[in-house]
Amino acid sequence: MNANEFLARQAIQAAEVNTRSRVYRNYKAAIPQWYRDSHSDHASVQLLLPLCLRQPDKADLALVVDRVGDSYRGNTVLTLDMAYRNARLLARPDSDWLIP
Repeated sequence: MNANEFLARQAIQAAEVNTRSRVYRNYKAAIPQWYRDSHSDHASVQLLLPLCLRQPDKADLALVVDRVGDSYRGNTVLTLDMAYRNARLLARPDSDWLIP
């Protein structure tokens, strides 16, 4: 593993801890989005979580998570513009991090 991969891994792990703490303190930080799988007829509500990589209070990406049993699994990340458009399809986002 080279230095860049190590730093990227550290940034993502720190962002995960920050995101968990933020959502625990304020459940409204987890914003719902509707997802319909184009390969099957499965549809579900996913959660968009702020992923802060460069600054602790400014989201760089939105982490998309699904509920799997009693836990949540991160599936992908979206740009903030993409996340805002998706979240608006379900309800107006009531959050401090996902703003146009």
